[in-house]
Amino acid sequence: MTFDLITILTLVGLCAFALGILLNLRWMIMQVRRLTTPLLALVAAWFLMFIAKVSFVDWRVRATTEEIGGVSTLDGSAFHQVLCAGSAAALICMLLVWMRESPRALQRPVVLLLLAYGTVAMISTTYSPAPPLTAFKASLVLIDAALVAAALTLLRGRKAAMTLLDCSYFVAYLFSVGALLGAILAPDVAFYSQYGALSEKRLQGLLPAMHPNEIGALGAVAAIVGFVRAFGSQRGSTRRSYWAAQFVVGSIVVFLAQARTSLIGLVIGAALSAVSIPRLRRYVGISIAGMAMAALVSAVHSGSVDWHKGPVEVVTAYLQRGEEISNLSDVEDFHGRLDDWRGGARMIADSPVVGHGYDAGVREIGPSYGISAPHMHNAHLQVLVNTGVAGYLPWLALVLLTSWLTFVPIVMPSAHMTEERRIEAVETAAVMIAVLVTTMTFSELAAHTQTFMLMLGILIYQQVVRRESAPRTMRHAIGARRYAPASMPRSALLGDRHDEPAGGLP
Repeated sequence: MTFDLITILTLVGLCAFALGILLNLRWMIMQVRRLTTPLLALVAAWFLMFIAKVSFVDWRVRATTEEIGGVSTLDGSAFHQVLCAGSAAALICMLLVWMRESPRALQRPVVLLLLAYGTVAMISTTYSPAPPLTAFKASLVLIDAALVAAALTLLRGRKAAMTLLDCSYFVAYLFSVGALLGAILAPDVAFYSQYGALSEKRLQGLLPAMHPNEIGALGAVAAIVGFVRAFGSQRGSTRRSYWAAQFVVGSIVVFLAQARTSLIGLVIGAALSAVSIPRLRRYVGISIAGMAMAALVSAVHSGSVDWHKGPVEVVTAYLQRGEEISNLSDVEDFHGRLDDWRGGARMIADSPVVGHGYDAGVREIGPSYGISAPHMHNAHLQVLVNTGVAGYLPWLALVLLTSWLTFVPIVMPSAHMTEERRIEAVETAAVMIAVLVTTMTFSELAAHTQTFMLMLGILIYQQVVRRESAPRTMRHAIGARRYAPASMPRSALLGDRHDEPAGGLP
């Protein structure tokens, strides 16, 4: 094994993960043991939907399509996706039946927005160029709607809602570790050997196998959460080693994947955290300086630039990822993305109301419009091409609602907000920034993906917090059953538990 910079960083990340787990193993076991049976079923369904899209093989295999009667169907491991989604749907149905709240749960505004988006997507199956693909992808959104309905009905307190959100953070952390593990086990597969400043390599992972931008986005989320929780608390914590390890792993994954959008989201999220939490300010400069130094050393080590050109040119070469820019027009065209966006605009003009088929139009008929990529590299354009204005309006309302509920506690904090709640608000806002940044150059948020599930987790958390902080008189005016249905045992009313875990899953 050649111990170059990539190998050293990978080993540092894996060692940090192992050390963080060993030092906090008892705490992790206690967190799982404290979960009630209904919450455990909800977390299991959430986990299954989170991993339904991933592929645990070479991502280039995932990029191919199966052919049935000449029509493209599911991408990647269809059996894995159907098994995960079907098992999650069964768990959700059991929860809704057990709670006896199915009709009421599906009437919540956020659930109706998801149902509207999923219904438009399902209707587009009738004119989609790949009906099986569209039908399956649309069904995932409808399952997400049922999952959100079950979560909002079952979760009765802020800490219980954070448990569900922590499940997403934990999976993002595990995926980041899996990417680093793949870099050791099978580097030929785990690295994307094109457009990379680090010896012409970009980390894409193996367990699971993802695009560098996808694994970079998850690494950024893991790094933000680890950063805030490890260094943001004013009190001493025995779990700081765990969160510090998560920050190290996430940062290394973003760095090795060279996901520029995720790096921007990570920097902005860290800056927001530092402004809102004074204790973090001393660590932001150290972290940015460390990543800049790693970029400097790696770019020089890979030979992409000459040391004598100075640090600015070296960092610029890292951000360019080794892409050859021959003239100014290449920069102005964003390496062909403007041409793709122009083609997407023509597709929207041809079918502005209903689009061209959910998650299939760009893949199947995009080349006829001059689109070279399988997606639009912009979530807003992707949704408009997929489902037109009919699907874009509920999708945009969902994104705006989540953003509003997330950033209001930061801009207009309540006088009664506790220190713990304030740190959680800063953390979710920083993660939401990382999610929103990806919408500008990536299409992950347009369909059921890990990024989409992260946004839904933040939305559920904010809705539960908003409901919990409502005046008690308002709760009685709306009706006691809505907040404490008599059909549910008291042990399931998670907001009333005094022994509830403080941070949910690790």
